[in-house]
Amino acid sequence: MILTAIPDDDGDDDGRLRALPGCDPATVRRPRGPRRQAPRLRLVPPPVPEPPPEPRQPPPPALRRMLRLVLEALNGHRPAAQLAPVLPADAIDDLVGRQRTANGRHELRRVLHCYPSPTAVEASVVIDYLARPGLRRTFAAATRFDLEDVRWVCTVFRLL
Repeated sequence: MILTAIPDDDGDDDGRLRALPGCDPATVRRPRGPRRQAPRLRLVPPPVPEPPPEPRQPPPPALRRMLRLVLEALNGHRPAAQLAPVLPADAIDDLVGRQRTANGRHELRRVLHCYPSPTAVEASVVIDYLARPGLRRTFAAATRFDLEDVRWVCTVFRLL
């Protein structure tokens, strides 16, 4: 756009324009060639809504069974060697080192799980150790189960 006038500054607000100093409208060069057209707008379909999240699946029964066995071993009610069929060897070694023979007991406080794939479940576990009334220690465990054929097998178990 080429302006050849500016608002008149004579003090009254009448909306008049005065000529731009040093500008002759007859000598102003106007752009040549075809006028640029505005880009054409096109309609875009509305976004596809995301499918609703899958309903939460309960943890496999093998997870709860294995956690119960681990707590029994930690409390000294079961030898850790009996868990060899359900736990990896490094997890059993860790359990042997943590077994308590005192009067305290371990309690399962919380289990959070997720399914990173249809054939795997991972869980984080919070375990309380109650040594005596008023003295509580809390620690965690991380575990992973993989579906092999038709049963869930613990592939990772770490006490933290």
